[in-house]
Amino acid sequence: MNDTLTPCADLTARSAEKAEWNEREIITAFTERQIPLTEEKAKKLCVFGSFLQEKNAEFNLTAITEKNEIIVKHFIDSALTAKFIPLCSRVCDVGCGAGFPSVVLKILREDLKVTCVDSVGKKVNFVRELTEKIGAECRTLHIRAEELAEKERESFDAVCARAVAALPTLLEYLAPLVRVGGKIIALKGKDGEQEKADAEYASDVLGLCVAETASFSLDGDRRTIIVYDKVSPTPLKYPRGQNAPRKNPIVKKK
Repeated sequence: MNDTLTPCADLTARSAEKAEWNEREIITAFTERQIPLTEEKAKKLCVFGSFLQEKNAEFNLTAITEKNEIIVKHFIDSALTAKFIPLCSRVCDVGCGAGFPSVVLKILREDLKVTCVDSVGKKVNFVRELTEKIGAECRTLHIRAEELAEKERESFDAVCARAVAALPTLLEYLAPLVRVGGKIIALKGKDGEQEKADAEYASDVLGLCVAETASFSLDGDRRTIIVYDKVSPTPLKYPRGQNAPRKNPIVKKK
């Protein structure tokens, strides 16, 4: 997980990208992709998008800053994970960043109990302020995933992550957090299928098996959602400390 947050070098340029938000544009974009969205939820996403642009002019939360791209590449990309999460699940988003997918999921699925986790304090503060602003009840934690696993091991029904690490590394961070019988949802890009193949050995070691894979295109960008079932307890030695999951991921020795 990344511990640095780079200040914005050109505040004027980022501020210039901010545009007026209206719920009808968001509803239309969601409807085109067969995702139901009420006007009330669209209004919350409008506040989310505007606030993201405002704060991104102060410090770097996302490289995606244009309104239409935020709607598609952040909001819709996050929303497409909702159908994989069972009703009333306790969900943990590891490396939540600016609230993707966690805050979007909470807006769409009020039945979920959402915990937003990030090792970068400014990102956690942003998510905390955002959720208070839109009235979305989320727990926010400034903590590393491996530290959380010591405190709340195998306690979540579903754990998700987006743009955190390569899949063999990511699964080591996520698997200890989800209960047996729960799910891991990994949001990946165009190399998702290859990452899934690379993580086959790691998933076996960590007590996981692939449940389903969904691939789709968002405005020309290839996206992949990989869903794992937790079928057995993760060995207690995982996750390893001292950045070992990144330096030495779980792979089968040749």
